[in-house]
Order: sequence, then structure tokens, then C-alpha cells
Amino acid sequence: MKKYLALITSASLCLIASQAFAASKPPKDTIWEYKGDGGKTLWQVCGSQNSTCKIVGSTKHYVAVLNRKSASGCAFGDFYIVARTDGFWQQRDTGTCSPNAYIQKGTINNGQYSTVDIGVGGTIVAQYPIGYWSQKKELSGKNRPRWKEKDRTQGGLQFNMKAYEDIQKYGRIQKETLEEMKREKQNR
Repeated sequence: MKKYLALITSASLCLIASQAFAASKPPKDTIWEYKGDGGKTLWQVCGSQNSTCKIVGSTKHYVAVLNRKSASGCAFGDFYIVARTDGFWQQRDTGTCSPNAYIQKGTINNGQYSTVDIGVGGTIVAQYPIGYWSQKKELSGKNRPRWKEKDRTQGGLQFNMKAYEDIQKYGRIQKETLEEMKREKQNR
């Protein structure tokens, strides 16, 4: 009976330990698995299941996260930028430790790019242009836009002498000359 009781107790402890271990793991294939400079996952610095973090901005390539529980004792909290495509996060300066600080979504460049703004008393003290960073990342490397080089073998200005003569003589280009120009253009 004692062996049976010891076996049940041991199995229960293993079950509890495995549940606690599972609860401390971040959700699979999410930003919470990414590691920062110190080697900790975002899940760990945010308090695991009892998360003190909130996503405050998101783009295709970047996520802004606010942790209301600061590791440095700042009343406002800690702020992280997560690079989705690179798989890591960095802590960034909030510009304030004021308990009256707030965070809001904003824009720059006439609304073209989204930002995460940190303010105190109506003044923005830090601004993170995650929309601009994301667009910059989107259009870099192999995704960089390219244009064909202009063909410079044709020489300078293309000129149709017949059209010029029509304008000099009649003040406009004649219908026959326009049709001839269209045919030439189609044959090129």
C-alpha cells in the first residue's frame, strides 16, 4: 500500500511539474518565443502566463510591446520592439519614467507611416516609426524596386520632320501625318 501511495504521489508531482513547465513555455511560433540581447525570451520578461505585457503597435515586420512591470523600476514600464522577420526583440528607451506617461498610436509623413508615441502631459517624448521601418524592410535587399536602364543608343530628342513642316505651314499637324506617325510607332 505504501508503494502504491508513493507511486501515486510521485506521478502527481510529475504531472504538476510538467503542467507548470508547460505553462511557462511561450505559445509556439509567436513573437513570445523570440530572445533578446540577454538571452531571455519575450515570454520570460513579460511574466509568462501572468503577462504584464501588451502589444501596442504592429506591422508586417515589427511589433511594439509595453511591459507595465519595469525591470529597472520605472513607473511607466519597459518598452520593447520585436523584429518579426529577424526573430528577436530589443528594449528601447521610453523617454520617461513618469507614472502619468501614456502610449498611443500615431503617424508620420502625412499619415503614410504608423508610429507608436509615448507622451507625458500632451507632449510626445519618444516616437517609434514602426510603419516606416517595416516599409523600409519590405523594400530592401532582393525586394528593392528596380527600373530598366534607359536606352541611350537612340541619341537625343526624337524629331519628326514632317510634323514640324506641317506645323510651320498649316499651324497644326495634318491628319495624314498623324496617321503616318502612328504606323511608325506601331512598327517599332
